[in-house]
Amino acid sequence: MGQGNYNQDLTPLNLLLEVGGHKNSREAAEEGIRHFAEVVDFYFYGSPETKIQEEVSPAEKVGLIGGGAWKVILGIIGFLGLGGFAFLWVNAGSKEEFTRIILNWKSRSNESVIQSTRFIKEKLSRLKMK
Repeated sequence: MGQGNYNQDLTPLNLLLEVGGHKNSREAAEEGIRHFAEVVDFYFYGSPETKIQEEVSPAEKVGLIGGGAWKVILGIIGFLGLGGFAFLWVNAGSKEEFTRIILNWKSRSNESVIQSTRFIKEKLSRLKMK
């Protein structure tokens, strides 16, 4: 047994694949990794029949360019928001209590915005006087 870093420590998203073993031939290991690469290619980029004929960057293929990432982010935010409201609804116990909690939260939020606006206006007016 030994300890070593095999470049997986260079970035937080590295993946180290060890292929083959002491009972495999090199050819068998290369054949195995070729099949693995085909599965990964199919998973991320689709079947060969549906691949885009023109050459595009890998980021475009997985949707990181062109708004795909934003759709995922907005979906997660929406899911968390709906989950939060569902959690609140279940724990409130009744529609009236849920409504009271939401109205209380809304009035406290409005008060916070008003106080923040007043604070900023006061600071700006003091800066203008100097």
